[in-house]
Amino acid sequence: EANHWIDLADAWLDGNGDADVSRRISALRVRARLARSRGDLAEADALLVRGLALADALDTWNVERIALKLDRAQLHTETFDFALIKANADEALALADAIYGPDHPSRANALSALGISALNRNQLDEAEEYLRRALEIRVLTYGERHHVVAQSMVNLALVLQNNGDPEAALTLYDEARAVAVAVHGEEHSLV
Repeated sequence: EANHWIDLADAWLDGNGDADVSRRISALRVRARLARSRGDLAEADALLVRGLALADALDTWNVERIALKLDRAQLHTETFDFALIKANADEALALADAIYGPDHPSRANALSALGISALNRNQLDEAEEYLRRALEIRVLTYGERHHVVAQSMVNLALVLQNNGDPEAALTLYDEARAVAVAVHGEEHSLV
């Protein structure tokens, strides 16, 4: 049913020549998320590429481009296409730095995608560097008691565990669990 409504919205946007490019890009991003949730990664990527083509009509330094590049980097953590992860995350980082500065949450998302990509390639020192910086930004942005901070702790703990530091990994896992309990409660599935 959600696809039906998104198809209608997309048709309306296609039929409206004067529709705001940002709204068209937002609609494509929603469709891409739905395609990704259905496991159709090729369709999701095609929709994001279509959004990037629309973003090219805007000025080079635009927030829509950052969001699309981050979406593509995160999508390709599932396809293990490391070249696409790196290219998209690097561009998102450069744009975020230019627009927002070094401590913006969009940088943390790009750094996290790069860290997960490095972890999947067994480049643990590189992964640790990216994931530590992502965690720092997220703590600055959201505080220590936020589910995104907990997820960053788990990602970093996994790297530390694989890099031969089980004590530091266990400490981070425990901290992440404490955050998850504080945010969601003891009975939540994430705990």
